[in-house]
Amino acid sequence: SQMTYQTAASMLLLTVFYWLTGFFGYVEFGPEVGSSVLKMYRPLHDVAMAIAYVGVVIKLCVAFSLHILPCRDSLHHLLGWSLDTVAWWKNALLCAFFSCIALVAGLFIPDVSVVFGLLGSFSGSFIGFVFPALFYMYAGDFNIKSVGILMYLSTYALLFAGVVVICFGTTSTIYGMI
Repeated sequence: SQMTYQTAASMLLLTVFYWLTGFFGYVEFGPEVGSSVLKMYRPLHDVAMAIAYVGVVIKLCVAFSLHILPCRDSLHHLLGWSLDTVAWWKNALLCAFFSCIALVAGLFIPDVSVVFGLLGSFSGSFIGFVFPALFYMYAGDFNIKSVGILMYLSTYALLFAGVVVICFGTTSTIYGMI
Protein backbone atom coordinates (compact mmCIF):
# COMPACT_ATOMS: atom_id res chain seq x y z
CA SER A 1 0.00 0.00 0.00
CA GLN A 2 0.96 3.64 -0.26
CA MET A 3 1.40 3.95 3.51
CA THR A 4 3.94 1.12 3.49
CA TYR A 5 6.01 2.83 0.81
CA GLN A 6 5.82 6.18 2.57
CA THR A 7 6.84 4.65 5.88
CA ALA A 8 9.73 2.76 4.28
CA ALA A 9 10.94 5.91 2.51
CA SER A 10 10.68 7.92 5.74
CA MET A 11 12.58 5.32 7.73
CA LEU A 12 15.28 5.12 5.05
CA LEU A 13 15.64 8.91 5.01
CA LEU A 14 15.85 9.05 8.81
CA THR A 15 18.43 6.26 8.83
CA VAL A 16 20.56 8.24 6.41
CA PHE A 17 20.22 11.37 8.57
CA TYR A 18 21.15 9.49 11.74
CA TRP A 19 24.10 7.86 10.04
CA LEU A 20 25.36 11.15 8.59
CA THR A 21 25.05 12.88 11.97
CA GLY A 22 27.05 10.14 13.69
CA PHE A 23 29.64 9.81 10.93
CA PHE A 24 30.45 13.49 10.59
CA GLY A 25 30.38 13.93 14.35
CA TYR A 26 32.97 11.20 14.72
CA VAL A 27 35.05 12.63 11.86
CA GLU A 28 34.95 16.06 13.52
CA PHE A 29 35.70 15.04 17.11
CA GLY A 30 37.18 11.53 16.95
CA PRO A 31 37.04 9.28 19.98
CA GLU A 32 36.13 12.15 22.36
CA VAL A 33 32.51 11.84 21.24
CA GLY A 34 30.24 11.10 24.20
CA SER A 35 26.72 9.76 24.22
CA SER A 36 25.48 12.69 22.10
CA VAL A 37 27.59 14.25 19.37
CA LEU A 38 25.22 17.21 19.24
CA LYS A 39 26.37 18.40 22.67
CA MET A 40 29.84 19.00 21.24
CA TYR A 41 28.71 21.53 18.63
CA ARG A 42 28.01 25.21 19.34
CA PRO A 43 25.03 26.31 17.21
CA LEU A 44 24.99 29.85 18.63
CA HIS A 45 28.50 30.55 17.31
CA ASP A 46 28.28 28.90 13.88
CA VAL A 47 25.53 29.58 11.33
CA ALA A 48 26.04 26.24 9.57
CA MET A 49 25.58 24.38 12.85
CA ALA A 50 22.47 26.42 13.64
CA ILE A 51 21.00 25.33 10.30
CA ALA A 52 22.03 21.75 11.04
CA TYR A 53 20.31 21.94 14.44
CA VAL A 54 17.10 23.03 12.71
CA GLY A 55 17.44 19.98 10.46
CA VAL A 56 17.93 17.73 13.49
CA VAL A 57 14.83 19.21 15.13
CA ILE A 58 12.80 18.50 11.98
CA LYS A 59 14.22 14.97 11.89
CA LEU A 60 13.27 14.41 15.53
CA CYS A 61 9.73 15.64 14.92
CA VAL A 62 9.30 13.28 11.98
CA ALA A 63 10.86 10.38 13.89
CA PHE A 64 8.61 11.05 16.89
CA SER A 65 5.47 10.68 14.81
CA LEU A 66 6.83 7.54 13.14
CA HIS A 67 7.41 6.01 16.58
CA ILE A 68 4.11 7.12 18.11
CA LEU A 69 1.90 5.70 15.34
CA PRO A 70 2.83 2.03 15.90
CA CYS A 71 2.52 2.51 19.67
CA ARG A 72 -0.92 4.06 19.22
CA ASP A 73 -2.04 1.33 16.82
CA SER A 74 -0.81 -1.39 19.18
CA LEU A 75 -2.69 0.12 22.10
CA HIS A 76 -5.81 0.43 19.93
CA HIS A 77 -5.67 -3.33 19.28
CA LEU A 78 -4.91 -4.06 22.93
CA LEU A 79 -7.94 -2.04 24.05
CA GLY A 80 -10.12 -3.67 21.38
CA TRP A 81 -10.74 -0.44 19.50
CA SER A 82 -11.13 -0.55 15.72
CA LEU A 83 -8.62 1.69 14.00
CA ASP A 84 -11.21 2.73 11.44
CA THR A 85 -14.13 3.52 13.74
CA VAL A 86 -12.53 4.82 16.93
CA ALA A 87 -13.87 8.19 18.08
CA TRP A 88 -11.59 11.14 17.36
CA TRP A 89 -11.50 12.17 21.02
CA LYS A 90 -10.30 8.71 22.08
CA ASN A 91 -7.55 8.87 19.48
CA ALA A 92 -6.61 12.40 20.57
CA LEU A 93 -6.54 11.35 24.22
CA LEU A 94 -4.33 8.37 23.43
CA CYS A 95 -1.91 10.47 21.36
CA ALA A 96 -1.79 13.14 24.09
CA PHE A 97 -1.03 10.41 26.64
CA PHE A 98 1.91 9.13 24.57
CA SER A 99 3.15 12.67 23.99
CA CYS A 100 3.05 13.47 27.72
CA ILE A 101 4.95 10.30 28.56
CA ALA A 102 7.59 11.19 25.96
CA LEU A 103 7.82 14.75 27.27
CA VAL A 104 8.23 13.66 30.89
CA ALA A 105 10.83 11.06 29.90
CA GLY A 106 12.72 13.64 27.85
CA LEU A 107 12.70 16.13 30.70
CA PHE A 108 13.75 13.80 33.49
CA ILE A 109 16.10 11.29 31.85
CA PRO A 110 19.44 13.10 31.80
CA ASP A 111 21.33 10.94 29.30
CA VAL A 112 20.13 9.03 26.26
CA SER A 113 22.60 6.20 26.97
CA VAL A 114 20.45 5.29 29.99
CA VAL A 115 17.45 4.85 27.69
CA PHE A 116 19.49 2.81 25.22
CA GLY A 117 20.83 0.60 28.02
CA LEU A 118 17.42 -0.09 29.52
CA LEU A 119 15.68 -0.57 26.18
CA GLY A 120 18.53 -2.74 24.94
CA SER A 121 18.34 -5.07 27.91
CA PHE A 122 14.54 -5.28 27.78
CA SER A 123 14.10 -5.47 24.01
CA GLY A 124 17.06 -7.71 23.29
CA SER A 125 16.20 -10.25 25.94
CA PHE A 126 12.48 -10.27 25.15
CA ILE A 127 13.03 -10.63 21.40
CA GLY A 128 15.90 -13.09 21.66
CA PHE A 129 14.92 -15.20 24.66
CA VAL A 130 11.55 -14.65 26.32
CA PHE A 131 9.20 -14.31 23.34
CA PRO A 132 10.53 -17.31 21.39
CA ALA A 133 10.20 -19.50 24.48
CA LEU A 134 6.69 -18.25 25.25
CA PHE A 135 5.57 -18.56 21.63
CA TYR A 136 6.77 -22.15 21.54
CA MET A 137 5.11 -22.93 24.88
CA TYR A 138 1.77 -21.41 23.95
CA ALA A 139 1.64 -22.58 20.33
CA GLY A 140 -0.16 -25.66 21.58
CA ASP A 141 0.51 -29.16 22.84
CA PHE A 142 3.56 -28.18 24.89
CA ASN A 143 4.25 -31.00 27.31
CA ILE A 144 7.10 -33.40 27.95
CA LYS A 145 5.37 -36.25 26.15
CA SER A 146 4.79 -34.37 22.87
CA VAL A 147 8.02 -32.32 22.60
CA GLY A 148 10.46 -34.49 24.51
CA ILE A 149 12.42 -33.83 27.66
CA LEU A 150 15.33 -32.05 25.92
CA MET A 151 13.11 -29.55 24.07
CA TYR A 152 10.94 -29.07 27.16
CA LEU A 153 13.91 -28.25 29.40
CA SER A 154 15.62 -26.19 26.68
CA THR A 155 12.53 -24.01 26.28
CA TYR A 156 12.39 -23.32 30.00
CA ALA A 157 16.15 -22.70 30.02
CA LEU A 158 15.69 -20.15 27.22
CA LEU A 159 12.94 -18.42 29.19
CA PHE A 160 15.06 -18.42 32.35
CA ALA A 161 18.06 -17.06 30.43
CA GLY A 162 15.89 -14.22 29.15
CA VAL A 163 14.82 -13.29 32.66
CA VAL A 164 18.46 -13.39 33.81
CA VAL A 165 19.55 -11.16 30.90
CA ILE A 166 16.77 -8.69 31.72
CA CYS A 167 17.84 -8.57 35.37
CA PHE A 168 21.57 -8.24 34.69
CA GLY A 169 21.11 -5.75 31.83
CA THR A 170 18.87 -3.53 33.92
CA THR A 171 21.15 -3.81 36.93
CA SER A 172 24.19 -2.99 34.81
CA THR A 173 22.52 0.09 33.35
CA ILE A 174 21.37 1.35 36.75
CA TYR A 175 24.78 0.63 38.27
CA GLY A 176 26.40 2.60 35.44
CA MET A 177 24.26 5.62 36.34
CA ILE A 178 25.43 5.67 39.94
